[in-house]
Amino acid sequence: MTQDYTHISLGLIGCGAWGKNLARNFKALGVLRAVADASPARTQEFSELFNVPTLSAPELVKSAEIQAVIIATTAEEHFTLAKAALLSGKDVYVEKPLTLTNPEALELCKIAREQNAILMVGHILKYHPSFQALLKQIQDGAIGDILYIQSVRHGLGRIRRKEDVLWDFAPHDLAMILEIAGESPLSVSAEGGAALVQNYATIASLNLEFPSGLKASVSTSWVSPIKEQRLVVTGTKGVIVFDDRKSWEEKVILFKNHVLWNEDMPHTNFECEGIAIPHPQAEPLKAECQHFLDAILSREIPHTPGEEGLLITTILEVAQEALLTQKAIFMDDAPQPQKLRAI
Repeated sequence: MTQDYTHISLGLIGCGAWGKNLARNFKALGVLRAVADASPARTQEFSELFNVPTLSAPELVKSAEIQAVIIATTAEEHFTLAKAALLSGKDVYVEKPLTLTNPEALELCKIAREQNAILMVGHILKYHPSFQALLKQIQDGAIGDILYIQSVRHGLGRIRRKEDVLWDFAPHDLAMILEIAGESPLSVSAEGGAALVQNYATIASLNLEFPSGLKASVSTSWVSPIKEQRLVVTGTKGVIVFDDRKSWEEKVILFKNHVLWNEDMPHTNFECEGIAIPHPQAEPLKAECQHFLDAILSREIPHTPGEEGLLITTILEVAQEALLTQKAIFMDDAPQPQKLRAI
């Protein structure tokens, strides 16, 4: 049974395609009170569609009747809007990436802590029932000790000039990888190409090495006609795959006995059959929206707090530097995911 959230008042800034999905969910939960966007036409469209008043972004942020603010604008606007909302005493949900620079993300986390505010980042795949099912299998020891994590996020993306494909696509996969790893990476290397748009990578991959010895890779592309959204986790006893392009029943597949040994020489087992992992079907965004509202009520740290956004921003900044230098860069000062603040 869904909790009654209707006493919470929430305003949305950003009436684009993803803003519409957020508005739909928050309206269904009974908390959407106002919308704002730089485009009067889009704001009016949302006002009529969701039967809520329109405000300018400054009006929404300062409104005494708005308790929390959802920010679904372009990434370069996140910092300014989130800072204003936090300083106005609002709880804030920001779509990924949290910001485009480490200092900005660090400042938002600091302000949220000082204001005793909830700061949550929209890392939606961590709320996906399929990822949660994959995570439970790993925690239950189904694939043994984790050796390698590989993610692929390819498709025909909306090419931008303020951010490259890593900032657009990789936060999804980095959030999942960090959840599985439970530690910050020791080093980051990256490679990519500025196909179509000069100085901005439209195809890029990054590699992570962790203190435990775990390795991970993320491959992203805005220019692939074949859409792929896949996470593969390899362990000592098996492999588990989360493929978001598959039907619900096939999204999570566990492969056991994927390696056979001939004395001390391993080889892959081509007769290994996958086992579909059953799990409940639910909309990840709805679960994410509910989680934000629950955090507002409980004042507990959300599952994707600002500090996680800070860590991912730090990794992406390091990845950008690695793209330029073509060298692995050590992350000596990276924030640790387990060192999250208590509100």
